[in-house]
Amino acid sequence: MMITFMPRQKKPTTNRTTRYLNEIVEALDKYAEDQMISSNAAVNKLLKDRLTELGYMQQN
Repeated sequence: MMITFMPRQKKPTTNRTTRYLNEIVEALDKYAEDQMISSNAAVNKLLKDRLTELGYMQQN
């Protein structure tokens, strides 16, 4: 019996761990509170808006 090594194929992930500067975290928390959304939703909204402005994403 022949055994061959096949590397595991990784699935693309959308989960990321990002570390922010303290002043960014404070501003982000204030923004999220003002918008009445979670900080995760705030990050996604701000990044999407900025990437759209820069032309990296299509505007919906």
